[in-house]
Amino acid sequence: MGLLPAQVWAMTPLDTDLLITGWNEAQGDQMPAAPTMEEMDDLIRRYG
Repeated sequence: MGLLPAQVWAMTPLDTDLLITGWNEAQGDQMPAAPTMEEMDDLIRRYG
C-alpha cells in the first residue's frame, strides 16, 4: 500500500475501510481460488 504503520494508525475508521476496500479491488483476481473440498481432503491426507 505504500503507507507507514503510523499513517494507517492515524486514519479514521472510515478512511481505513476505504483504503482496504480500494486495495482489495485494485488487486482484482490475482489471488488463487480457494481449494475445493476434494483438494482440501487430499491436502489433509498428505500433510495432516
